[in-house]
Amino acid sequence: MENTKGFPMDSPSNGTETHNSNLVGCSVNRNRSNPIQRSFGFAFFLVVALSSTSAGVLLADLDRVAEEEQAVAVADLTPFGPPAPQLDFTVTSGKIQAGGSLNSSLRGQGISATVVHEISRSMRPVFDFRRARSGHEYRLIQRGDGSIVDFRYMTSVLEAFHLFREGDRFVAEREEPELVSRTTRVAGIVNSSLYSALRNLGERPELGQRFTDVFAWDVDFSRSVQQGDKFNILYERLYRLDEEGQELYVGPGKIFAATYEGASGRHTAVHFEQEDGSSGYYRPDGTSVEREFLVAPLSYSRITSRFTNARRHPILKITRPHHGIDYAAPTGTLDLQKNAEKRIRMHCCHKQRD
Repeated sequence: MENTKGFPMDSPSNGTETHNSNLVGCSVNRNRSNPIQRSFGFAFFLVVALSSTSAGVLLADLDRVAEEEQAVAVADLTPFGPPAPQLDFTVTSGKIQAGGSLNSSLRGQGISATVVHEISRSMRPVFDFRRARSGHEYRLIQRGDGSIVDFRYMTSVLEAFHLFREGDRFVAEREEPELVSRTTRVAGIVNSSLYSALRNLGERPELGQRFTDVFAWDVDFSRSVQQGDKFNILYERLYRLDEEGQELYVGPGKIFAATYEGASGRHTAVHFEQEDGSSGYYRPDGTSVEREFLVAPLSYSRITSRFTNARRHPILKITRPHHGIDYAAPTGTLDLQKNAEKRIRMHCCHKQRD
């Protein structure tokens, strides 16, 4: 037979025509506006082959499922419990200014002396704020009543100190972000200085300092660098992830291989790590780049005065010869050549005693 909606059906062979007419009614109902019954159309052909008793059980089950789905649909529209309370937090952030301190910075932003004292006392095991410097950044989170929730103090992109509440006490810890290393190559030609050439290529001065340290036994970069000198550096760039998961460039890392070609010749160095963990730079022939004496005996940051026959004296304000080179370096910088000489002499003395 054929149902009222045009679906072909096999003729019953064992007296189930009356039952099939009931099923036809069920198939017609699936096309009504009830959204729950429409989901039952997929069982139409399966029900046709069932006996009258099993079909009745199936229809009863379908009605029960429909009622349960309607109950769930109504329950989903009902709000679950009272609305969550709105928490009141205050965020205070800033940067230590020149000549300032954490106390003056926070007090200037309206933070009470009690809160500042609690931060300083709780952070003392990991950081002494007497070492605070201009440029350090901080962020303080407080509840509406002024109590401390979280405090973070950043001394650099590679170091931060975190204070947070754990139960009824504060916990302070030092944090070092996990760094991502990416191998990069940079090459160029010197026009004025090595540092300016690297800066023009978008790299930081730290890479130039590491590069000059590698060839400190072969090249005096304060006097020997000339226009047209070539350099080639294979090194790692270090990145860290910010709070949003974005990579931020931290700075250059280890130099894996480097080449410098200038008036003093062509110099190549490759970084190699021994099985015991020690490492160093070696020439292509396997010899170490380190020698007994450095070409430039001072690790400096810049040259303040070069060798000249006419320099205006910064104090006397007169022009006079300056037959020397003045280096600028932070307080406490070691005289590398002097230290190397001490090590050689100590080594010789030990040999004599033996």
